[in-house]
Amino acid sequence: MKEAINQELMENDIRTEQSSFDIKKIIGSILRNWYWVVGCVILSLFIGNLYLRYCTPLYSISSKILVKDDRRGGNVGVETQFDNLGLMVSRSTVENEVEIFKSAILMKDVVRDLHLNIRYFISGRVKTVELYNYLPFKFSFAPTWQDSMITKPVSYILTCKNKTHFSILDRGKKVVGKWGDTVMLSIGSVVIESVPYLTKNMNPLDQYLINIMPVGVTAYNYASRISATAINPKVSIINLTLVDQIPERGQNVLDKLMEVYMRNNVSQRNMVANNTISFIDDRLGNVGEDLSGIENEIEQFKKSNKVTDIAENTKILLANSSDYNKKLTELEVQYSVLLSIEEYMRNNSNKTLPVSVFNEPSINAGIVANGSAPVATQEGIFNEQITRYNSLLKQKSELMLTNTSSNPMIVVIDQQLDMLRNEIKNILASSKRELETKIKAYKEKSKAIGDEITGVPTKQRIFLEFTRKENIKQELYLYLLKKKEEVAISRSSTVSNARIIDAAKAGGAISPNNSKIMYTSFLIGLLLPILIIYLRGMLDNRIINKEDITSNTGIPIIGEIGHYSDDNAVAVHTNSRSQLAEQFRALRTNLQFILSSSDKKCIMLTSSMSGEGKSFIAINLASTMAISGKRVLLMEMDLRKPKISKNLGIDNGIGFSNYAIGQVELNQVIVPSGVNENLFVLPSGPVPPNPSELVMLERVDTMFEKVRKDFDYIIIDTAPIGLVTDAQLISRFTDSVLYVVRHAYTFK
Repeated sequence: MKEAINQELMENDIRTEQSSFDIKKIIGSILRNWYWVVGCVILSLFIGNLYLRYCTPLYSISSKILVKDDRRGGNVGVETQFDNLGLMVSRSTVENEVEIFKSAILMKDVVRDLHLNIRYFISGRVKTVELYNYLPFKFSFAPTWQDSMITKPVSYILTCKNKTHFSILDRGKKVVGKWGDTVMLSIGSVVIESVPYLTKNMNPLDQYLINIMPVGVTAYNYASRISATAINPKVSIINLTLVDQIPERGQNVLDKLMEVYMRNNVSQRNMVANNTISFIDDRLGNVGEDLSGIENEIEQFKKSNKVTDIAENTKILLANSSDYNKKLTELEVQYSVLLSIEEYMRNNSNKTLPVSVFNEPSINAGIVANGSAPVATQEGIFNEQITRYNSLLKQKSELMLTNTSSNPMIVVIDQQLDMLRNEIKNILASSKRELETKIKAYKEKSKAIGDEITGVPTKQRIFLEFTRKENIKQELYLYLLKKKEEVAISRSSTVSNARIIDAAKAGGAISPNNSKIMYTSFLIGLLLPILIIYLRGMLDNRIINKEDITSNTGIPIIGEIGHYSDDNAVAVHTNSRSQLAEQFRALRTNLQFILSSSDKKCIMLTSSMSGEGKSFIAINLASTMAISGKRVLLMEMDLRKPKISKNLGIDNGIGFSNYAIGQVELNQVIVPSGVNENLFVLPSGPVPPNPSELVMLERVDTMFEKVRKDFDYIIIDTAPIGLVTDAQLISRFTDSVLYVVRHAYTFK
C-alpha cells in the first residue's frame, strides 16, 4: 500500500509539471474576474490621460555648424594671411570641436549672457509652471554683483501688491519695494522692474517663485544636456541638439552657444598675431632709441667739427669698402634680430614665439666665411620649429577648455614644448656663433682696408663709422615696421573657423508620446489584473475547483457534495429530495461501480487534515446506503478526535478501544444509529494513549472478519492520513478508500 502511494505521488509530481501552465484555466479565471480587468483598464486609461494633461512636455532643439577640419577639407571662408607670412595657423578637428561645444567653459558665457541661472515659476491649481518670455517683471543684479556671490541655490517668492509696489519673501523676511528701485536681499543688491503691459494683468494673489542657481552649476547642467555629433565621417558639420521644456529658451541657448564658440575661436586665432605685434613693438622702441642716439651723435659731430660735405676722397674710399660694409651690415642686422629673439624667449616663456621676423632676402643673403654655413640655411629649420611650438601651445590651450593640467595629453604636450624650446635655443646659439665668426672676419677685412686708406683724414673716418651705424639701425627699424604692418593686416582678416549652417530650431514635443502613453496605460490596465489573477492562482495552495484535482492526479472523482450549513449532521433521510441528498445518492451509485462484487463492502474515508468533512460524509453516505435497504455499519475509527458519536447523540463511553483491549465483546459495542433501522454504529470509545498500536492488535482482524459477515456495507471514518498513520494501518481491511477534499480548505 505504501509503495502504491509513493508511486502515485511520483506520478502526481509529473502531472503537476505538465499542467503547471493551463491556458484554459487561466482564461477561465480571467473571465470569472472580468469586472476587475475592465475596471483596471478604465482606471489606467484615466491615469494616463491625467498624466498627459498635467505633465510638462520636452522639446528637441537642433542646429548645425560647419567647422574647419584639415583632415576633411572643411575650410571656411577666405585663406588667411597667416600662412603667407609664416605665422601659426590654428589646426582643428571635428572631434576636438565636439568636445569644446560640450564644455562648461563656453556654457558659462552663455549662462551669463542669457541669465539662465535665474528661473521663474508661477503656481497653478495643479502644477507649477515655468515662465520664460512673458514675465510681468524683470529681475536683474546690480552692476557690482559677481557670480562668486552665489554658492548655493536661493529662492524668493514675489507678489505684486499694485501697479507701483511689490513684496518679496527673503528667508522668511518680507521686503516691500517699488518697481524699478534697488532692493537689498540676502544675495546682494537687485533691481526688479515691471513690464507695464503685463504687470497690469497680474493677479495680486499670484505668487512668483524666483530660483537663482550658481552660474557654474547651471552651466554644467546645460553642458550635460548638449549633444554634439558629427553628421558623418566625410564632412565637418556638427549637429547640436538640446532638450528643454521651453523651446524658445533652447533656441536661444544654442544660438548663443554658437556665437560664443565663434567669438572665442577668433580670439584664439589672434593670439599669435597679438604676441608677434607686442614683440615687434618692444623692438621698435629699442631700435628707435638707438637710432635717435646715433643721429644725435652725428649731429653733434658735425657741429663740433664743422663737417658739411664729404670730400671726393671719402667717396672713393666708400666705393672701395662698400661691399664689405654692406655685407657686414647685413650680418650685424641678423645678429641683432637673434639677440632680440633670444631676449624675448627669456622674458616670455609661456607665450607664442614670433615667426619669420628676420626672413627678408636682403638680410639673409648668406655669405660663406671660414667655411661655415650661412645663417639663411638654418632659417627654414628655425621657422619650422617655432611654428611647431606655437601649434602645440594652441593645442594645449584648446585642451585646457575641457581638461586639467594633469591630463596625460597635456603632460605630453608640455614635454614636447620644453623639448622644442631647447631645440630653438640651440639653433639660436649655433646661429649666433656662426654670425660672430663671420662678423669678426669681415671686421678684420674692413680693418685691413682701413689700414690701406690711412691717408683719409680722421674726421672723415669717424663720420664714416657714424654713417655705417646709422644705416644698420635704419634698415632694422624699417624692417620691423614692415613686419608689424603685415601682421596687423593678417590679424584684421582673421575669421572664425566655423560657419552656422542652420540656426537653432525647435521641433515638436518629443516627450511625452501621447499614443505611447495611452497604449502603455491600456496594456498596464489589461495585463496588471491578469497578472494578479494568475499569480493569485499560482500562489493559492488550496483546492478551488475540480480541475485542481484532475490536473494533478489520475484518481477519479466519484462525487461532489455541496456545502451544508445546518447544525444537524444527518442531511439525508428517507424522504429527502434536496440537492445535497441527490448528490449523496449519486455517490452511492458511483460506489456500486467500484464495489462491483458482493465481497467488496468495506469503504474507508480519510483526508489531508481535520475539518474537511470526513465524518459528515461518512454519516450521510451510510444513511444513504441504509435507506436503500442495505445493512450498514458506520465505524468511528478516528480514535484521536471522534465526531460521529457526538453528532448522532450516541454514548461513546464504550466502543472500539474497549473491544480492542478485550474489555467487551463486539456485540456490546455495535449500537443502532437512531437514524435508520438498517444503520448501526461502532463508536470509538475512550481516547486511547496509543491509537496506532491499538489498530494493529489481532482482535481488530477478528472484528473485521465478523462485521464483513454481518453487514452489507461497512463505512469507516478514520483520522487524516496527512497527519497520522492510523488510516494507513486500517487501509489493509478496506476494499476502497474515499479521499475527502474540501473546497478552498484542503491544501494542494
